[in-house]
Amino acid sequence: MTVRAEGTSDTLVPRATVPLTGPAVVRDGHSCPGDSAAAALDRAAAGAWGGTWNAGFGDWELTEIAGEAHSFATPSYWGFFVNEAAASMGICGQTLQAGDRVLFAPAPSNGDAIGVLALQGVPARAVPGVPFTVTVTRTATSFPPPDYLPLTATDPVAGATITLPGGATATSGADGTALVTLTAPGPATLRAEKAGEVRSAGEPVCATSGTDGLCGSAVPTPAVAATAPDTSPAAALVGGLREGARFTRRSAPRTLSGTVRTDASGLKDVLLRLTRRAGARCETYDAARERWVRARRCGTEGGRWFSVGSRAAWSYLLPGALAAGRYVLDVRTIDGAGNVSRGADRSADPSRPRTRVVFTVR
Repeated sequence: MTVRAEGTSDTLVPRATVPLTGPAVVRDGHSCPGDSAAAALDRAAAGAWGGTWNAGFGDWELTEIAGEAHSFATPSYWGFFVNEAAASMGICGQTLQAGDRVLFAPAPSNGDAIGVLALQGVPARAVPGVPFTVTVTRTATSFPPPDYLPLTATDPVAGATITLPGGATATSGADGTALVTLTAPGPATLRAEKAGEVRSAGEPVCATSGTDGLCGSAVPTPAVAATAPDTSPAAALVGGLREGARFTRRSAPRTLSGTVRTDASGLKDVLLRLTRRAGARCETYDAARERWVRARRCGTEGGRWFSVGSRAAWSYLLPGALAAGRYVLDVRTIDGAGNVSRGADRSADPSRPRTRVVFTVR
């Protein structure tokens, strides 16, 4: 069951769910059962209530809740309602059932009618900027003649003010409905008020787009843009050898070196091909046997490729000095995506890959 207490200007005990039963409440030698309204109030307000025992009535007259005082000797006393209807017994004698809604609020001591407002139709979630409809109802108990038996009725009420976050308000129409729009995302509490009536309980609502991470919603994982397949081979650069250079046998290079500009796929292999032509004789370097052998035919296509590893800064030491002749050094790369560089670029532009160098040893 739930218990709340409304004061003159604000809520004293917010609506709280408490156990139906519990220990008996004993004050000034008077005991109230654990399933009585007095025990429920004691649990919800953590004992912050006071009263006077009325021996003739055999029950407590409430005089204070959470520091706010009312009594029959003042313009208003503590009214007591069960399921929005005025209770017919005192707080000690009134036993409760599971699901009951217990309310304490100031009521006119002169007997003027007072109703209990309720705010209905508040959704658990709302979309910011999108209006939704709520309804304000008033439940009141009257004692009409000729038998003056209690009669409780619930009807829509016009002119009730619904307070919204940030100080905004909405007003119920003749049918009790009002159009409500939440502008700020996040949790909020709505309640209805009208002069001369007991304000409604605060009704929770949470404003969310459904994908902003608020109110238990999940933020969608950003879609990962599909990346284009890697179709470009790694660019190789021959270093230390100038295109068209001429060397003596003594000054001819023995170390072949260069670099490779790799991409995200990495580098799988660097291949070299070194061919030589001296007069009518055409040869290619055989790295497996570390010596020069006759080429199948003259020209670079008659040469043999050999691997120098997969380092971006590659080098290879020839086993001996180069003999006289015209040399062509080609470089080929295989990257992690399987792309193989092809063609021969002898450009001197450092921004372009240089995969072939021609030089002469005299």
